[in-house]
Amino acid sequence: MRITNNMMARNLVSNLNAHLRRQEELHYQLASGRRLRVPSDDPAATSHSMRLHSDLEHTRQHRANISRALSWLEATDSVLNEVGSALQRAKELAVYGANGTLPSESRQALADEIKQILEHMVDLANSSHAGLYLFSGNKTLTKPYELVPATGYAGTYQGDGGMREYEMSAGVTVAVNVPGQALFDEIFNALRDLHKALESDDLDAVGGSAMAGIDSAIDHLLRVRSDVGARVNRLELAAARMHELELNVEQLIADNESVDIAKAIIDLKVSENSYRAALASGARIIQPTLIDFLR
Repeated sequence: MRITNNMMARNLVSNLNAHLRRQEELHYQLASGRRLRVPSDDPAATSHSMRLHSDLEHTRQHRANISRALSWLEATDSVLNEVGSALQRAKELAVYGANGTLPSESRQALADEIKQILEHMVDLANSSHAGLYLFSGNKTLTKPYELVPATGYAGTYQGDGGMREYEMSAGVTVAVNVPGQALFDEIFNALRDLHKALESDDLDAVGGSAMAGIDSAIDHLLRVRSDVGARVNRLELAAARMHELELNVEQLIADNESVDIAKAIIDLKVSENSYRAALASGARIIQPTLIDFLR
């Protein structure tokens, strides 16, 4: 095979360009800290990174869901705590009103306070969080209860029994709401009965059925609060697990995509030395020809 000067020149230029491309790649890696710029750099690593990024986005979405769910449950528990305080006050009034030595006028004053507690309870049942009603089920834009002007008692429940669920991990959901009807209807009935018994000066009803109704409502409330607390604990554990999972996936992505700085620096110096050597050898390859002497 005959080797010409043009062939040697083309090969020289090709090798110099290859060295320059390699130096440009290494400069990019050192400047960006990433070894993958386009899929062709490493197709297998690129495919793995795409799966890891997808997992990371899912994990972050689940963490966001858990955060919103915790916020909703904490707001619910705060309201239920106030409901419990109001019911305890109603029980104190019932015990006081069941005293046979108490005059009728005093029981009327107790009835008036029970009426205020009932109205306050309606306000609590209509509590909202982030513009949505807590106790309306899935009808979060509908106020659960209204006071009936004619009676002064709570009207019919306007929400539904639907459960608001958030996905806290793949295929796993948790309900965050407490439908108001299952909780507040019993409370409103108990307060209404106590109010009527006090207003009518019915001593037996105050110390009997009305008192029992308040106790039953308190027991039910405690069960609901216990369930809410259990869900909060579960979500807090899930939040901690998702945080650890997010850190783990981020580390896997960094290991897969990040450049080894020390190795890249060494490779860059090797490439620079090779480039200089190619220039030096090229200067020796392109020697004067016969034409140069005939000028």
